[in-house]
Amino acid sequence: MVQRRAARFTTNRYHNTSSVSDMLHNLHWETLETLRQKLQLTMLYKIIHQLVEIDPGPFLTPTKPRPRSPHSTRFLPYSTSTDVMKFSFFPRCISLWNNLSASVAEAHSLASFKNELSRLTF
Repeated sequence: MVQRRAARFTTNRYHNTSSVSDMLHNLHWETLETLRQKLQLTMLYKIIHQLVEIDPGPFLTPTKPRPRSPHSTRFLPYSTSTDVMKFSFFPRCISLWNNLSASVAEAHSLASFKNELSRLTF
């Protein structure tokens, strides 16, 4: 809703027959959901590499390396029985993290991680 209003404001097209979807497409804006996912993955990268004061030990359990896995820094997903836990930070981000390609997940610096992440489409 916010992004749709911003698109109308940016393009100065307020008529009810104007297509907001076309405006968003022409502006080449990412969805807010995609932006949130990228920010959450960036925070998880910072936690994994201890760039913030959050200890990853109690929250992240590495998996055993598999020959066909996309990258070596995969974590065990949480098994949850409630939506409160299912949609909290770590369970949600671990599933996103485990699906990243090796070039993104194994980036050597935060800048290269953000650069690789910006090339992805969700």
